[in-house]
Amino acid sequence: MRGQDEPRLVADRENHRVQIFREDGKFITQWTDLFRPTAVCIDKNDIVYVSELCMRISVFTIDGELLARWGNDGDSARIGCWSLHTC
Repeated sequence: MRGQDEPRLVADRENHRVQIFREDGKFITQWTDLFRPTAVCIDKNDIVYVSELCMRISVFTIDGELLARWGNDGDSARIGCWSLHTC
């Protein structure tokens, strides 16, 4: 999905979601069931990694299907500052 038509994924921390836009800025969809996402990284196989403030990584397909979660269970009582910056 690399190239000019690839979607733009935005971590919307305060609204607990990732928003997906076309290159021209038109909203496509959103992924929810996240806890304050802080960063989004797409690897060369179009697997999407989303870091969350609850010290968790959620792993999705490029189409938004949840594949896995690493870290804590999203308990807001155990929030830390943690972000994934590289793939």
